[in-house]
Amino acid sequence: MTEDVAFLRSGGAMSERMRRHDWTSSSLGSPRNWPQPLRSTVRLMLASKFPMFVAWGSELGFLYNNAYAELLGEKHPSALGQRFQDIWAEIWPDILPFIEAALRGEATWVENLPLTINRHGQDEETYFTFSYSPAFDDEERVVGMFCACTETTRQVLAERSLKAGVEDFRSMANDAPAMIWVTDPNGYCTYLNRRWYEFTGQVEEEALGLGWSKATHPDDQDRATAEFLTANSAQAPFSIDYRLRRADGVYRRAVDRAEPRFGPSGEFLGYIGLVFDIGDDR
Repeated sequence: MTEDVAFLRSGGAMSERMRRHDWTSSSLGSPRNWPQPLRSTVRLMLASKFPMFVAWGSELGFLYNNAYAELLGEKHPSALGQRFQDIWAEIWPDILPFIEAALRGEATWVENLPLTINRHGQDEETYFTFSYSPAFDDEERVVGMFCACTETTRQVLAERSLKAGVEDFRSMANDAPAMIWVTDPNGYCTYLNRRWYEFTGQVEEEALGLGWSKATHPDDQDRATAEFLTANSAQAPFSIDYRLRRADGVYRRAVDRAEPRFGPSGEFLGYIGLVFDIGDDR
């Protein structure tokens, strides 16, 4: 490698591709003639494991690292050295405000921006979190922009699916004849269904956390709370009988049963439980 392109030596596959690339059709020209600020930016970018690109010059010639190449799909490797606008023409109107801000010298940061992109021959619903920063020459003039980004599509869609699942569960639970409750790993009750509030007369602010225990008989409250917290510490099934106060003040015998929930990696998530009214307290 000649000394004038030594800055391209530390970026793996993309370094090699840049060294061998035919730059005659690119506004960037040969790497041998790139200004020092661009060389420094490219060296930093190629060494990073985080997806990054730089768009430089009046036509915003596009350079990117190995991690960003994976985000381009079939646009790679033809995107190398091309105009930023041509590479991402389908989302240009969406990202142009951030580009214009960078070219004015203003850095921007965007979280989970929805973008419909075409990188595998068809439109895809995607989400990206990224920062656009101005790139400067030796005279402190803005001559391009630099981006660090990550695709968050899987995270956003998973959270959306989880939220929909929670909403479906709550809708089902609210129609159930039994009292249903859910806790977090610390034993904090995060949800009780409509039947609980109708039966006990409690409101949400009273019942969440360990407030549900205040609806038990005063003589049962300490025992119910202690047995639950012991089961929670052991991440074991929970089962207890106690007297539960009805909204009219009458105490009824109740059976409370719960099973621990575990995540895909075995992590304890808390409990889901059922409370049944089994008769008058006699």
